[in-house]
Amino acid sequence: MSLSERLYDRFFIEPYREERRKRLNRSRLDDIFYFSGVYDYKFVRLFVNFPIGFILSSALYAFECSSFHRDSQHSNDYS
Repeated sequence: MSLSERLYDRFFIEPYREERRKRLNRSRLDDIFYFSGVYDYKFVRLFVNFPIGFILSSALYAFECSSFHRDSQHSNDYS
């Protein structure tokens, strides 16, 4: 078994889910996105959710910093 096949098996195939998926005649994508639970496909969820969460948190941080910087420049106007 090559390295790429082992990585694919490691990230996308969970033995207990694979047996159930085949028995119920579901595609792998349907099983991952529609029928899996929170603890199923942990690596796939990590690789999808981490970049999205990082981008959102970075955008919120940048927005907050720019807002704080703008407010601090105008704080002397009211005194």
